[in-house]
Amino acid sequence: MGTIRLPPRREEALASFKKGDCIITFAVASLFTGEPNERLRTNVLCLLGTHIHYTRGMHNLCIGVRTMRVANLTAQAFYEDEGKILSAVYFQGCNKDCKWCHNPELKPMGGGIEKTPEEIFSEITKGNFLSDGVLLSGGEPTIQKGIVELCCHFVGIGWRVVLNTNGSMPGVIDNLPEGMKVTLDVKTPKKDYGMDSGTIDFCIQALQRFNESEIRITWSPSYLTEANVIEMVRWIRSINKESPIYLQPYKWTTKMPGVPFIQPNKEQVAALIKRVQESTGHLMKTRYV
Repeated sequence: MGTIRLPPRREEALASFKKGDCIITFAVASLFTGEPNERLRTNVLCLLGTHIHYTRGMHNLCIGVRTMRVANLTAQAFYEDEGKILSAVYFQGCNKDCKWCHNPELKPMGGGIEKTPEEIFSEITKGNFLSDGVLLSGGEPTIQKGIVELCCHFVGIGWRVVLNTNGSMPGVIDNLPEGMKVTLDVKTPKKDYGMDSGTIDFCIQALQRFNESEIRITWSPSYLTEANVIEMVRWIRSINKESPIYLQPYKWTTKMPGVPFIQPNKEQVAALIKRVQESTGHLMKTRYV
């Protein structure tokens, strides 16, 4: 049994983890209270090779298996973000069932190929001279048990990391390295989140600690009224005044089951953005997918 010792003032808790047949005990330092020790957390992730996440104030520590379900991995240049060319990893499995999902084939939890964070990192970076970073999407990447470790690996080599999330895993969001970009899809007005309203509140607020972040509202008049969008912007801005908010028009693809929703055109999108600004004083941006 080995112990990593820290100065006494930081020895706030001890935790034991099982890796293979051995137990490793170490001081968790400030993972449970106060500001997290980013360097310690990253080192622990790399040392133990284990997915660790905590929720500030909840004294929560979770250990999970490290394999991740990958649906599609594109190592060479694929996606452009803010002038940077990114590789892409699409994970299999999502804990939501949005009818307007752009990748419905990635919803089922089964399928995909199991890979460790190290395998994904190696496949993306080995011999890759075209990419400046990586897009992590899905599915829902934050339900993958090795996602924090994978992000730490990419941020550690100076790559741009962009992660798309539905905001359902606040403990994971709160444990991602700050030097990356997180984009959050807000689906509905707060009241429609029901028991999950506190979870999405936390994630909206947490975005402000990242180097870059954005919030997206995918809009079709079929499932969100103009009043709904105005209500959502007011709610978001009441708890996050920094992250830009994008109005992303719904676009039907042949992969989507059922009858297509109404697809708003550019004029309708521009008119709604104007009404949002007139009603709330906040300017939305737009992006066409």
